[in-house]
Amino acid sequence: MWRYLIRYCVFSKVWITQWSTRDRYEVGDSAVLQCNISSQGETLKGCKIFWAVLNPSNRNKTKKVETVEDVLQDRVQVHQNGTFSTITIHRLSENDMELLFCTVSCMFSGTLRQISGSGTSLIITERQPEPPPSWLKYLFFSVNLLVFLTATIICALIIRKRMQNNQTRPL
Repeated sequence: MWRYLIRYCVFSKVWITQWSTRDRYEVGDSAVLQCNISSQGETLKGCKIFWAVLNPSNRNKTKKVETVEDVLQDRVQVHQNGTFSTITIHRLSENDMELLFCTVSCMFSGTLRQISGSGTSLIITERQPEPPPSWLKYLFFSVNLLVFLTATIICALIIRKRMQNNQTRPL
C-alpha cells in the first residue's frame, strides 16, 4: 500500500504533512486522509485543524475554499487530536476528486496564524466487478464433472446392452 506524503514547509520551522492511506480508490470506497503539523523550535498552542476543498464553482483563479463538511455533508468524519487530524470520506464518487487540503489555525510563538497544506487529490475509478467466490467455481466444476460422469456411464451401459443383444441374437 503506497502512502503519499506531502511535507510542506509553511514557515521556517513549521511543517504541515498530509497524506492519504491509499493511492487509488474505487467508487463507493471510504478514503482516509491525515494531516499533521510539526515544528522545530516553534511553540504551537491551541491548534485547530479543518479540511477544505477548492470551490468548484469558482471560475477565477483565486483560492476560494469551502470546508469539506459543507461540501460533502453527511459522508465525512473528522477527528483531531492536538496537531494531528484524520478525515474519512465515505461512499466516494467520481465527483470527489477535488483537491483537499488541511488548514491549521495555531498560535505560533505568540502570534495567531492560519496556514494550509499543499493538498491531496484523490484518484477515484469505477468499481471493478467482483470475481465469483472460489466455492462457486468448485461447485460449477463439480456439477460439470457429475454431468460428464453420468453421461459416460449411461453411454457405456447403452453400448454394453447393445453388445449383449448382438451376441444373444441368432445368426
